[in-house]
Amino acid sequence: MVKIKQSISFFLLITCLLSACSSSRNMEQVPATATAGWQANTLVADGNDNEWIGNMAFYNEKLKMGYSITSDASTLYIRIRTTNEQTQQQILRGGLTVLINSHGVKDEHGAAGISFPTGNPGGKDNTLSGRPELSNNINIALSNVKDYSLFGFTTVKTVENYDYGRENPEHIEVGIGLNSSHALVYEAAIPFSAVYNESGAINAPGRSIAIGFVLDEAPSQQGRGNGRGSGISFGGGFGLGSFGSGGGMGLSIGTGALGGGRQGGGALKQDKIWREIVLAKVPAQK
Repeated sequence: MVKIKQSISFFLLITCLLSACSSSRNMEQVPATATAGWQANTLVADGNDNEWIGNMAFYNEKLKMGYSITSDASTLYIRIRTTNEQTQQQILRGGLTVLINSHGVKDEHGAAGISFPTGNPGGKDNTLSGRPELSNNINIALSNVKDYSLFGFTTVKTVENYDYGRENPEHIEVGIGLNSSHALVYEAAIPFSAVYNESGAINAPGRSIAIGFVLDEAPSQQGRGNGRGSGISFGGGFGLGSFGSGGGMGLSIGTGALGGGRQGGGALKQDKIWREIVLAKVPAQK
């Protein structure tokens, strides 16, 4: 009888250990806080990651999405890469917002943001809404990436929209495309001067910063309109009216609350990832 009880206890212990191992594999296998890699060569955010050295530093199992965060003496670089078709469509059709909290806190409050892509349910005039074989084509979805939005930065404080490829006052660069392995690649280059004041930008290396990724679900073929016009909405579920220019969620940059939602519809399903990063220090001169 004792041996039977011991066997059962041993079996339960092994089961618990296997369950714990399985759960841990579903989480990102990285520390809560990591250090950004030093970026030795200046990168151009054009959606082609051939200039990047090394593999992805982080990986999110749920989204099947890898990402890297590096920095040099003056710029923060962010790269996302995924070969998962569902995640690719979620980024291109639902939208993606990258949040940057210069206080190192994993919180939307006080964070600056880049919404890019802003999401396209089926083309500028929604002409693809009844053609799922076209709407699910990644090349067509890429061709419909037309603009991006910035908010909460040093100069661009409230939401400002820009045509894709057009320069902005913060000199932030964004790019998206397919690489030679048919992986969707997102890149952003963010000068420290866009996030910190003059002295803060100079002393940014070595400081803690938090980066968030907010992905909306890809809209259904008949779920909503084209997302443009007076009811404009963009990645991360942020509506234009949400920032004090017409109602919405009432987000006030730096002090307000950020929540999921959309104008004229139900709650917006989102995936969020936060990563606290210590910016790389300038290597000592040899």
